Amino acid sequence: MITNSKEYQLFTELLKQYTVLQILLKVIPLEVKELHHSRLKLSRLYCRILERIHQQVEKDIHQLRRQITQLGGCIISEQQERTFRLVTTKFRGYLYQHRYTNDVLRGECEKLLFCYLTGERGGER
Repeated sequence: MITNSKEYQLFTELLKQYTVLQILLKVIPLEVKELHHSRLKLSRLYCRILERIHQQVEKDIHQLRRQITQLGGCIISEQQERTFRLVTTKFRGYLYQHRYTNDVLRGECEKLLFCYLTGERGGER
């Protein structure tokens, strides 16, 4: 059993943030590719902005992995299913599976990307 539920709760919060960031890490290059082919007048600027955000997302993922490890957890696998994302983890010797619905993750990604764009990231970490 989990000896400290507050630590497990923190672990699950960090895991959700990590999952959202992993999605952004994959989506941003796809968005940049689409922008390169668009007729928007400022598409190069938008691409540069997204590329900088991508770099920050990479740094934030690295930091979250470190925090997760320090808590005694690790991410074993991530699987994208049709309607949800399944993340298998290990926390202090116990295996867990976390399911996140695609709709919720999409909303979280949009909210987080907006925070990166506006610099309003105080509540995220």
